[in-house]
Amino acid sequence: MITILRRKAGTVKFYLAALAGQAVAYASKVECPNGLGMIEDIFTLPVARDRGIASALIANILGRLRAEIPDRPVFLGLMRAKRPSASTGASAFSRSW
Repeated sequence: MITILRRKAGTVKFYLAALAGQAVAYASKVECPNGLGMIEDIFTLPVARDRGIASALIANILGRLRAEIPDRPVFLGLMRAKRPSASTGASAFSRSW
């Protein structure tokens, strides 16, 4: 996966979130030649979930994309990992975005 992500370098910018100096989450931003923006590859360590970290990353990246082109369409791809304790339906995080 690292090899694939490195091939994207240049068109993709990666963002890292840390708590108390420890990296706990990341996401990437893609600016397509047609003007579309994409936020993808979002991941938060299980011990840091449900604290709003992924939401903060998404909001930050969305702000950066819209600062350059205010009406830019942005694609946000979410895929929720199945957790044994998860209830059916979308998580609060997925519903909020």
